[in-house]
Amino acid sequence: MSLSSNFPLKRGTDFPPSGAPAAKRLKHEGNSSQKSCHVIFCIDQSGSMRQTDVAVGKSVGTTGQQITRWKAVFNCAQEFVEEQEKADRNLGLFNNSPGSLYYSLILWQEEATVVFQRQESGVATRLRNAASANQPRGGTTFAAGIRKAREVLSGGTKPQHFNEKVLLLFLSDGRPGDLQVTPPAMHASAPKMQTHHRSHGKEYPSVGTELADLQNYVGEDKLQLHFVGIYPEGFPWLRYLAWKFDGTFHESTLQMDEIAAQQPAAPQPSALFTASAATQSTGMRSTFFNISTALTCFRSDAPNPGLGRERAVQLEGRNSASSARAQSSSTSNSEAGEGEQKFSDVRRMVLKNADSEEFKPVPLTQEVAKTVILRDNPFAQGGIRNVYKMRVVQPNGGAIHMVAKESRHEGEYAERLRFHAETSKCQGRAIVLSTDFKKALRTAAMFGGASAQLLQELQIHSNFQFVPMHVYRLKDSKVKGGFRYLAAEPELEGDYRKYNGNNGWVCQEVKDRGDAAGFAARLAQAFSHWTSVHTNGTEMVVDIQGTHEGFTDPQLHSLDGKYGRADRKAQGMKEFFDSHRCGEMCRLLKIAR
Repeated sequence: MSLSSNFPLKRGTDFPPSGAPAAKRLKHEGNSSQKSCHVIFCIDQSGSMRQTDVAVGKSVGTTGQQITRWKAVFNCAQEFVEEQEKADRNLGLFNNSPGSLYYSLILWQEEATVVFQRQESGVATRLRNAASANQPRGGTTFAAGIRKAREVLSGGTKPQHFNEKVLLLFLSDGRPGDLQVTPPAMHASAPKMQTHHRSHGKEYPSVGTELADLQNYVGEDKLQLHFVGIYPEGFPWLRYLAWKFDGTFHESTLQMDEIAAQQPAAPQPSALFTASAATQSTGMRSTFFNISTALTCFRSDAPNPGLGRERAVQLEGRNSASSARAQSSSTSNSEAGEGEQKFSDVRRMVLKNADSEEFKPVPLTQEVAKTVILRDNPFAQGGIRNVYKMRVVQPNGGAIHMVAKESRHEGEYAERLRFHAETSKCQGRAIVLSTDFKKALRTAAMFGGASAQLLQELQIHSNFQFVPMHVYRLKDSKVKGGFRYLAAEPELEGDYRKYNGNNGWVCQEVKDRGDAAGFAARLAQAFSHWTSVHTNGTEMVVDIQGTHEGFTDPQLHSLDGKYGRADRKAQGMKEFFDSHRCGEMCRLLKIAR
């Protein structure tokens, strides 16, 4: 019998109860200083996972090939583990070990099975063997998987287990058979979800009851919940559970992302593991990468970011998002249409003292208030933010079309501002460096013997730049504090791509093309390299994305880690150079290695 059967828990009650075993009380006394983290893969094993409908890119096999959902999920899980192992090895080189990392694997359908638990080594091989030894079958009972995860955690007996952080990755491709067809609405006054379900004539706690039990046992500050949906049938309930239990919902397509990265000198499987640019939903690899990034932050010594509950939004379909501009043209740029909201008295903000704990937003002086039209739902999501279509109404009745970004979570007031402080700081520094880079490259091309093709490309794209970004403050009585803060920038036209990542990944497929997108990809790589040289190795601009019209949303690495939670310091710079291959621009700038 599990501990939860002996000691039913409710949110806000003292734990452990006085009759709990002494071993369990150790966890809450905090008597162990050893850091550890426990990742639990809780994978849907129902019959629909047999479907052969996951598209595979060139980095895995032949374009157009399809594999089963089962195989695709386990491929991503293996790469997830390899990425973390690589990060641990690299951090160890800098005497910054993040502590022990354990893995467990639970497969569930009507019932759940623990395939392995608390394994620290050989995990990728164990996952590969588990995929071969187990086949999808049966129905979809969410509660069975969560209940088994709770039992695995209550079985930890070593001192380090009692203070460990826990990341639960719960993945499904279907609607739960143990819940009603449609989840309750995502607002506080909505009816509560059911607390029990019946199976084979017996009554069992529902997935909601099991999740509340899990949160109370681990502690919300030590638990991250990630709900991954890989087929639309399962999205509504997984999204609801993420909202209800302060987790994160990941909407994945049935696709293994196209991620042909350049290989480092010593190739490793994890070199293929990277994020793609945010789209309506992400491919499986990008989804797992986002969670891997969250895990890396979660394991660090930094204080808990306190992201809070995920916002109750639903991604728009591609047609809805792409028709937003057409809708504003066919009706009125200055009025809200279907699926939009109008905000008046909107102010652009400057974030003062962004480098300190005392930073605060200050409205731009001598600027009149603005009116904006914002879509109700985002058209894209990244690992930590929602991306919306927005337009700023002009005095003549026209509009400037923008892309606005907001945290995916309803965090505390200061945390919502910190989110934008880090972003604006990176964008501002990248704009300064790119201005110097353009001058240096133009001079080098004129006097350094550039090819006719490069000279033509530089002439065509002479206005290329990082687009400016501002934080907009919107009055909204429905949110905590009465204001929403969105980081907005002009909408870029063209084929939006991510050209490199913050972990050495390169969009090699685009980089080798001879069109405008290929030029932008090569320019991004040369710029990243040049920023390192120009700052004497103290800074590097990476994670560059955009179109042939301009770049946006960069990240910086710095030796002193001053650019936020995604600043990976010297290790991030090393990973860039592990995969970087200098081209004509690097040679012209005399920085080729």
